[in-house]
Amino acid sequence: MTDLLTVGRVNLDLYAQQTGAEFTEARGFDAMIGGSPSNIAIAAARLGVRSAVFTAVGDDLVGEWVSRAFDRESVDTRYVARKPGVHTSLALLGQIPPDRFPRTFYRDNPADIHLTRQDAESLPLDPVGAVLVSADVFARGSSAETAAWILRTCREKGTTTYIDLDLRPEHWPKPDEYSTLVGAAVRDADVVLGTAEEFAALHQVEVRDVGRVLSAGERTLVLKRGEDGATVLSPDGEFAAPVFGVTVASTVGAGDAFAAGLISARLNGSGWQAAARFASACGAITASRFGCSRGFPSLDEVADLLGLEVAADGR
Repeated sequence: MTDLLTVGRVNLDLYAQQTGAEFTEARGFDAMIGGSPSNIAIAAARLGVRSAVFTAVGDDLVGEWVSRAFDRESVDTRYVARKPGVHTSLALLGQIPPDRFPRTFYRDNPADIHLTRQDAESLPLDPVGAVLVSADVFARGSSAETAAWILRTCREKGTTTYIDLDLRPEHWPKPDEYSTLVGAAVRDADVVLGTAEEFAALHQVEVRDVGRVLSAGERTLVLKRGEDGATVLSPDGEFAAPVFGVTVASTVGAGDAFAAGLISARLNGSGWQAAARFASACGAITASRFGCSRGFPSLDEVADLLGLEVAADGR
């Protein structure tokens, strides 16, 4: 059985090896998987969650590399589609700590925007524990309609769904459509995660006004606040995720680790307050390391930070 299915983009990420140097001074790059939903699947797998990805790669060598990399991370690739005639997405990033990470995307007609309803029909949407959809999937291509169908189907089946607001403005040919298209999708979600900037874009308000428009209703909202932690607004109450004192090396990937930790804890029966604490620990450990998916913690590492005992079954 699959615990978590993530839906959306995948990249081959190339990170500059020369930490602290301007991007133009990079002389070598480290390769790893990228793309928020793919990162969340990997981070969750590190925590013992049986993760699968629904995405697409090109019929190319980069697609082969991505598939093998998922296999090495114990992420189920049965639902990774191969799309002939298009390329697997690529991203290159510099690393200038603590918060400068110049990047450029090569996503001109990438494979992962071409997921179809036919591709989705084999997905385990009934027995799966949770489904996470990246809002970026609604930016263009047939993947938008496919993801909307997945969310509606999950709602009918009672499967818990998460939407990561995951705003990448450069991916939206018509930026003004973000609020409309993602807003429609959010109505079929149980949990919505995002930064203040992302919630502001969703509700078309200034960042300073986000607190005014966010309130718990029939769905849970998770406001990621970086070094200030996070706030969970749920029907059960409002909870603050603690901040763990770590030396920040790179903030890239910390939000994905947080999301994976939150979902992992909820799958294991934790209430929102405990889940937020666990998620915050995952994000903190990731922020203390360079790279992105390479820096996600194991369950033992999170347990050490929290001072908890790992259950005998490793979950």
